Amino acid sequence: MVGVYGIVAYGVTQRTPEIGVRSALGATPSGIVGGVVRHGAGLAGVGIAIGLWAAYPLSRFMQGILYDVAATDAVMYLEALCDRGSAERASRRRREASYALHQRT
Repeated sequence: MVGVYGIVAYGVTQRTPEIGVRSALGATPSGIVGGVVRHGAGLAGVGIAIGLWAAYPLSRFMQGILYDVAATDAVMYLEALCDRGSAERASRRRREASYALHQRT
């Protein structure tokens, strides 16, 4: 998510003059936010499309590496997502603990 945030933040920074002009000409805040969200959703859609386009040939490649698991097995993908979420939560807890430790000293 940091990558998506960085891309959207960069886009907003690049469009700051445009946003200012739109605001000065009477655009509503919801209209401005809607434009930013539409731009971010468009970028996300392109990323998803590219990922899906690349996933099938890569899954065929992975088929030769995996043992007793199909490359298109949905359970495998769900487990990978859960593992990634667990790793991110553990990393966040470790950072928070480290930050709290440094605050005490």
